Amino acid sequence: VLLLAMAQLSSCHNSNSPDPASPAGPAEPLVLSSLMVRLDSVVGFGPFGESLGGTRASPAWTIITTNPNDSVFAVSPGVVEDIQVNDPARPDREIHIRGTRSQYQVIYDHVEGIKVSIGNVVTAGTHLGHLSTYVGGRGWVELQINDDHHYPPSGSDYVTALALCPLQFGTASFNAAHQAAYNRAPLHAGGLCLATTVQPSILPVDPRVDWLRK
Repeated sequence: VLLLAMAQLSSCHNSNSPDPASPAGPAEPLVLSSLMVRLDSVVGFGPFGESLGGTRASPAWTIITTNPNDSVFAVSPGVVEDIQVNDPARPDREIHIRGTRSQYQVIYDHVEGIKVSIGNVVTAGTHLGHLSTYVGGRGWVELQINDDHHYPPSGSDYVTALALCPLQFGTASFNAAHQAAYNRAPLHAGGLCLATTVQPSILPVDPRVDWLRK
């Protein structure tokens, strides 16, 4: 049941909502410093790169807890770019946040009770909502980092997105806390990162980050 549920993980896709203004100034480095969710109630931790069956691999950390009402917090600062619907029949949402001129998009998947709106500026620790309900009444959420630096030259309509393991962007305390949670309840052996990169999908080019083209 767990593998079937995890196979329904939604791959990140970018919204086509227009935003003609390009951000100014230097790129904001991505640093994950605040916990997305309390980790003392974790009962399952799915690593980045975990098999979802066939050739598919998870582009995110999957965290399952005992309480679906646990809050979800931003792990880093940025601006809310998009909020997407995972299931029209349920309040399950996916929040996309990006730092100033950052090539990295931070995605919080399976969040309910959304507390932010598109365009809101968030800081590390901003309350985003609460966990979505998982099998057996537990809570779950996913943390995904997409690298948009691989946007194609002008003239192409699609981009091959690359997801990266969050571990490479975390502070020492952030990484240690997640390692401890994984050690208590691993859903797959091998550590927090079972791959260097994962290609979640082929996506339409998002005009809001057209400035990432080379």
